[in-house]
This record gives sequence, C-alpha cells and structure tokens, in this order.
Amino acid sequence: MLGPLEAWHDGAPVPLGDQQQRFVLVVLLLNANKPVSSARLAEIVWTGRETKPTLVRSYVKRLRDIGVPIETTPTGYLVRLGGDQLDTARFDRLRAGTGRTDDPRRKIELLREAVGLWRGRFLEDIDIDRVGGPEVGFPEESLSDAVGDLAELELGIGDHRSARDRLRPFVRSDPASQKHAELLMRALLAGGDQVGALRVFESTRAALAELRME
Repeated sequence: MLGPLEAWHDGAPVPLGDQQQRFVLVVLLLNANKPVSSARLAEIVWTGRETKPTLVRSYVKRLRDIGVPIETTPTGYLVRLGGDQLDTARFDRLRAGTGRTDDPRRKIELLREAVGLWRGRFLEDIDIDRVGGPEVGFPEESLSDAVGDLAELELGIGDHRSARDRLRPFVRSDPASQKHAELLMRALLAGGDQVGALRVFESTRAALAELRME
C-alpha cells in the first residue's frame, strides 16, 4: 500500500480485479486482523447506495479465489496477515528496530530498507474517499520523519552524498519543511556546495514567508 495497490505471491504479481473489488480489499487491509462487517463494507465502498449482502459476498469470494486469506467470523470478514505481509506493518517494524540498537550503521541499514519500501504516495491509485475517507490514516508523515532521521545518520558517518540525494526530492516538493531543508543545506555544505546551500536557504525562506511562518 506504500504506493499503488499491489499484491504478490511467490514472486509474481496477483491481478486484483476491478475497482470495486480493489476497494473491498483495501478496506479489509486497512483493518487487517480485525473483522469488518458486511454492512460496514457496503457502507464504506458503496456509500449512499443500497447494496445487497450477496454483492459483498461475491467480491469476498473473488478475492479468496485469487488467494487473499479472508476468514468469515461471527462479526464479519477478516484478513489475517503476518507482520511482514503488509508493507505498512513492515515499514513500522523496521523503524521501530532502530530503537533497539545503538549502532548508527545498523540504524541506517534498517531505515534504508524501510524507506525503500515506498513506491509512491500511499495508495496513490485508490480513491481514499471510497475506502474510509477521513478515517484512513496517512503514513506519509512517518516517511518524512524516517527520511529525516536517515539523512541525519548518514551525515553523522560522513555520507553526505546519500543524504543530499535523498533529501533533494523532499525539499523540492515541500520547500517549507525546515528540518529537511536544514539537513540538505548541511549535506551540500559538507560537499563544498555553498551556492547550492544558499539556494535552498532562499527557497525555504521564501516558502515560509508565503505561509507567514518565517
């Protein structure tokens, strides 16, 4: 889910079906290991439209047919997944692992793997309003924090090039992000690029002034 919705089995991509089927799957994945009632699935995916229970059952059957581990419980449907089967859970586990080591290089290894799981924006090919809207948590802020932590560690071991290349797209997309801009300026200065660091400073100052946050 850290990018377009994809599923893989034995190294091969799994076709996830039409849009409605993908919506049902996403709702179940967002509630992984927790039951979701048929009525709740219908309410979220087919908002404002009368939906027969048989329609929900038919989509659940199709998902089972392609290998999605959906269980029927007394209170609804449940997708039971292990820790690393969902990229969002794996990302959280890798980040948490940095708190269990004092070795900066091990922290870098864990964070690089975590950041590398991202293939784009969270569920970028899914209409979030159709799978829960405001109830859906967006982990992009966690990615931003992870990139900042990783860049700081890379700077700490003298790897300013990796930090620079990692930070540039973040600062380009959000020049008002002071933390990332500061780290990028440090990386550029460490590489002797004073002009580049000054450009980042001016761009961030202008962005903050526009937001009236300077």
